[in-house]
Amino acid sequence: ELSAARQGARREQQALLEELEAERKGRAGAHAQAETRGREVVSLQVQLRDLRDEVEQQRRTPEAWRMEEMQEQVASLSAALEDEGQRAEEALTHVGEQNRLI
Repeated sequence: ELSAARQGARREQQALLEELEAERKGRAGAHAQAETRGREVVSLQVQLRDLRDEVEQQRRTPEAWRMEEMQEQVASLSAALEDEGQRAEEALTHVGEQNRLI
């Protein structure tokens, strides 16, 4: 009777050890799977960002690039013209003062 009880206890202990081992492997597998999915998510986020950048570049046609360059040139020329107008006005004021003195 004692021997049968010991064998029963050993079988139960072995079954519990196997169950614990299976659970540990399951958790380890789930953890590894979560890490893999995390890396996949990061990779997909990078790919998505790259695709968005590419789409933005494709939206900007050569005509759009030229238009932007022309707008920059117009702004630069406008600023230069304004500076020249200011200088011309100052020169006329100076000439007017010179004429009054004469």
